[in-house]
Amino acid sequence: MSIATVGIGIWSAKKVDGYEKDRKLIHRRCQNQFVSAQELLTDDELEEGDLIEFKRTRYQHWAIYVGNGEVVHLKNTGRIGSDYLIRVAGKGLCRVNLLEQAAKNRGLKRRKSRKEIVNFAKKMSGVSYKVSYNVYSNNCEHFVTSCFYGTGFSEQQDILDNNVTIRAVAKLRGSSSACSPSSSQRLNYN
Repeated sequence: MSIATVGIGIWSAKKVDGYEKDRKLIHRRCQNQFVSAQELLTDDELEEGDLIEFKRTRYQHWAIYVGNGEVVHLKNTGRIGSDYLIRVAGKGLCRVNLLEQAAKNRGLKRRKSRKEIVNFAKKMSGVSYKVSYNVYSNNCEHFVTSCFYGTGFSEQQDILDNNVTIRAVAKLRGSSSACSPSSSQRLNYN
């Protein structure tokens, strides 16, 4: 079996009589791995309207990819703006994460088209008023899921809710083993 790197994906194929058989693309998007912004931008499968998750130390930041290397995101100042994906990521890592299972669990479906998602995000970035930012109920993850699914939700908020409930129950029971969120379960502050 020969393996060659093509762009960001890894192609695996068997050569039989000079012809490739069982050609299969194992793509980073399918593996849901965090990569540098530069790697993500060279990904052939990156689409306008994709939800981009930025890995941070204690939370995740979110944006909508709108093409030409740009994203639209809600900042913790309450301003919705566009910026270059590379600038938002900084030296950190990012990935495409459409939160499909979370949306499915809520009975939500994506807006009709990617163009509609991008147009909505761009329209919001042109708004001159300040959004009422709230880390718990109106953060950047709520913004991107609202753009993509038409209804805002936050997985990070759900995780926090679960941890608060577990701690409250543990406290009521007198247990000292209250749970602490892992690094992948931190609340989103941006």
